[in-house]
Amino acid sequence: MKSYILVLDLDETLIHTNNSGKTISRPGLKKFITELSKKMYLVLYTAALKCYADELLKKYEIYDFFISKLYRNSCITLNNNYSKDLNIVAKKLLYNKIKKKISIPKSLLVKNNKITLNYMIFIDNLHENCVLQPKNSIVIKDYIGQKNDRALKYIKSFLFNLYRFSNNNVKPYLNKNLHQINKFIKN
Repeated sequence: MKSYILVLDLDETLIHTNNSGKTISRPGLKKFITELSKKMYLVLYTAALKCYADELLKKYEIYDFFISKLYRNSCITLNNNYSKDLNIVAKKLLYNKIKKKISIPKSLLVKNNKITLNYMIFIDNLHENCVLQPKNSIVIKDYIGQKNDRALKYIKSFLFNLYRFSNNNVKPYLNKNLHQINKFIKN
């Protein structure tokens, strides 16, 4: 049974677009998405436009693994920059559950009649996108096309360990164990 929600950024987290417009997927992307989608609900949350993001997701054959996708119009503005708020993700998932567009346990989204983020992990390459929920976040090092990048492989193992050691709230697990993937995250 899926017990967590994994929210993923796109550009420089999963895929890099170089100056000539060529895109390169982070090594191990398909395996990362495929295997984690069996254990977690995947959500895309990007500052990119829908047409651009959807095209990339389809190109790399990962579009259908996401139960929801949020684009630039779901970002907020903080200090004149786009930023992201996991409460927006939770509200959209709850709305889609109510409308029967997705099947996700309500318990992952609501606790004591309030939205909860206890079961949500956010991976992004920008600190400023994680300022509202830093305890739910993994700020991954930028992917800019390095062929020897192994971040997704190790982060996948780290996330699988969550099932063995966590009490279902992701925040204590992340706080206590992020050092295990220190090589792949920004400090």
